[in-house]
Amino acid sequence: MSSSYNYTSKAIFFAIISLLITPFVVFAQADNIDQLISTLTSIITSIIPVVVALAILFFFWGLAKFILHADDETKRAEGKQIMIWGIIALFVIFTIWGIIVLLQNTFIEPGDPLRPTLPT
Repeated sequence: MSSSYNYTSKAIFFAIISLLITPFVVFAQADNIDQLISTLTSIITSIIPVVVALAILFFFWGLAKFILHADDETKRAEGKQIMIWGIIALFVIFTIWGIIVLLQNTFIEPGDPLRPTLPT
């Protein structure tokens, strides 16, 4: 059972890595570096809301597990752990988002076409 779990987790890991590398291969024929940066920025900007939504769903899944299994102490502990990891994920996401905005405001001028816009 352990070997099939390792095989499945490795397959999922390689699938995720290949999905993350695909944009670099597809957009490798950009005319210049500005176009490549602009394209990668638009891809990352469109992924941010999905990642935030997944972190929020993860938190609420833990909350539901915590509430629905109030009588079972182990299930409550699992729900509590899931909620904690959901909060940590949201904290990391918004911290990185804040650092990106800070770097944009520091190093990239407002009229620069390379300045990415973060979703609001």
